Amino acid sequence: MSLPPVFPATFYKLLAEGAKKLGVTRVKFAMDAARHYLGSLEKKNAPIAKALGSEELAKRFGEARSKIAK
Repeated sequence: MSLPPVFPATFYKLLAEGAKKLGVTRVKFAMDAARHYLGSLEKKNAPIAKALGSEELAKRFGEARSKIAK
């Protein structure tokens, strides 16, 4: 099964360059990038980030809680 290209040629070029730079396949690079992007969005839109007003404050709050727990 072959799908027609839906992204511009520059996307495929960037995909190949990134995969080559990291020494992984294009598929692994694309999957890891998608997972990273989704994780980043989840952190950005997390309830604690919304309550504190920024992702940076949420990160600092989490670090402080971790230190207190230790």
